[in-house]
Amino acid sequence: MSAADGERIAVGGGAWYGGGGILLARLSSDEVALHPVQESGRRFTVSGVCFSGDDRHLAASTCSASHHHGPTYLF
Repeated sequence: MSAADGERIAVGGGAWYGGGGILLARLSSDEVALHPVQESGRRFTVSGVCFSGDDRHLAASTCSASHHHGPTYLF
């Protein structure tokens, strides 16, 4: 998912057993950051990412290894 300004992209991922994260990249500066997604020792797979309309926030949905919903994060 790219931000409306075209400067940033966000990619979510993970494996069957979780261990997912969000990769954020700023295209103009080659700045890259990986943010793992886990809570209380449980690891989740990122199933979707979306920037808010004003590009100030990033929402991420997650799921668990058994394909149950996981927490939704807002950055």
